[in-house]
Amino acid sequence: MTNRVYLKGDATIENELKRLIEENKVVPFVGAGVSMSVVDNNGKQIFPSWANLLQILAKKLDNDKEEYILSALKVKKDYLSIADDIKEFFSSKRLYHDVLKDIFDIEREQIQDDSLALARAVWELDQRLVITTNYDKVLNWASPKPVDTKYWDIQAKYEQVSSLRDGVTKDTVWHIHGHIDNIDKIILTTDGYNRLYGNSADAEFKTALGTLQSYLAQKSFLFVGYSMDDRFFVDELIKVCDTFGDSHSEHYILLHKDRELHSSLDKKVIPIYFDDYGQPLINKLKSLKPNRDKINLNKIVKLIQALGGDSEEFLSAYFGKEYQKILQNEATYNNLKLKLQTTDSSLDRLLEEKKSLEEKIASYSLNQATQKQIDKAFQELQFEQVREIIDGYLKSTQHIQEDRYKAHYQKALSYLEQIRYTEAKEEIEYIPAQKIEDAQMSNDYARIYKLCGEYSSALPLYLKALKIKEKLLGEEHPDTATSYNDLAGHYVLMGEYEKAEPLSLKALKIQEKLLGEEHPYTATSYNNLAILYYNTEKYQKAYNSMKRAIEILEKVLPPEHPHLIKARDSLRVIEQKLS
Repeated sequence: MTNRVYLKGDATIENELKRLIEENKVVPFVGAGVSMSVVDNNGKQIFPSWANLLQILAKKLDNDKEEYILSALKVKKDYLSIADDIKEFFSSKRLYHDVLKDIFDIEREQIQDDSLALARAVWELDQRLVITTNYDKVLNWASPKPVDTKYWDIQAKYEQVSSLRDGVTKDTVWHIHGHIDNIDKIILTTDGYNRLYGNSADAEFKTALGTLQSYLAQKSFLFVGYSMDDRFFVDELIKVCDTFGDSHSEHYILLHKDRELHSSLDKKVIPIYFDDYGQPLINKLKSLKPNRDKINLNKIVKLIQALGGDSEEFLSAYFGKEYQKILQNEATYNNLKLKLQTTDSSLDRLLEEKKSLEEKIASYSLNQATQKQIDKAFQELQFEQVREIIDGYLKSTQHIQEDRYKAHYQKALSYLEQIRYTEAKEEIEYIPAQKIEDAQMSNDYARIYKLCGEYSSALPLYLKALKIKEKLLGEEHPDTATSYNDLAGHYVLMGEYEKAEPLSLKALKIQEKLLGEEHPYTATSYNNLAILYYNTEKYQKAYNSMKRAIEILEKVLPPEHPHLIKARDSLRVIEQKLS
């Protein structure tokens, strides 16, 4: 990336940073200034600056040692050296830790809520990972979802490495210098800094350092409430920037208009100036937050296009004409994204599945007022809200047992839609097997057990669903063919291939006759047969079946559809066996 030349107050800087934030390419890096903005219920500042921290610690020492430390602070001796002296002067490690606990381990009830505004503005940038040098819980208190937010201390090796491989999927705070809950590992003195920033092979926190270096190289950091006086971190930043030259990511800092950065950071960290601390700083940070609704819609559009569809046509069919407004709900957006990312089907199949879901719910509806709310939540994929409504329904009134069964079934469906099979299984187990008299319910319950790996529990339910369909619809019906396929696939999982093959062939024959030889469901049957033949080492038959499935899919799906790509990959595996 080529470094640009910016003038002070140049709006181009902020526009570039906003673009990076919208693309989730920024890591907010939070320093002591954010915690120092927090006050207690009496309006008193809670957390100290580094200099004030050293003064507080000094007052816990003997008089002569306290005087020595305070004198050193007056002449602005190196803070890190002073911190080393203080730790050495304490009579015991435990006492030293107790004092730090008193300073940083504060109860949330003591905090004036409005004073968390700056920390909340950091979260409003909507970047998954926030790194901080602070030891306290301010970012925890300010998180919009504290229960769902992850917190790493410096030793979270698995999480650090996983984040580089898979990305950060949940809101996460990384306490790069340690956390008050693991006080023995806090980095406050030279020995702690060397354990993180030292380059020796046996450095205790080398995984953390490697992860930090990777993020500095790959992401743009935005420093908030950070003074850049930490020579160890700044040296690391400079080293990474020098290593990558003009190709390093651009880093930014929110800087008071009367301050300037050290010349060593020129072209490595770009200042964005704010007029004053307090509300002006908060406003500046808020001005950078992304238009998440626009970003979310763009992501959904790309996923739909990858599946070969027209986004406006699909979304209108799925949610109605006001789909943009509906997708502004975070739960709706996340659940639709999950469906689009994990589907092995076409967009038409997704629409069919939603219609089928609505029909199932209608068959097991509760009282009119409650069901109307549930239907709306299901329609908008707000499955958490579905469960809240049902739980309230179950708690608030007396019900006949049949209504309780219906309620638990609808909850199970909501979990199934979110690929949360264990919770779905917990719901269906409220309902006795003898009460399952509907083919669709029986099939759903079988699927849940199968997805939980309980194949023996699923088998009688698949058999029951097939028996009901054969009786009501007859053998030559598309829905009956689906049950033949479901049962055949289950026998394959159980290794009972001799039972699976005639069922798969029967399903294929019905689908070719009723749906046509080039229907997606027909392709699915050929795909299932290929898997069956592969498992029984009939590789030529497996090849012929997969080849036929691909020929159909190439006519009904776009070239890069995930289902088609997967089928081609399977064909290559079969070809290797043949060769």
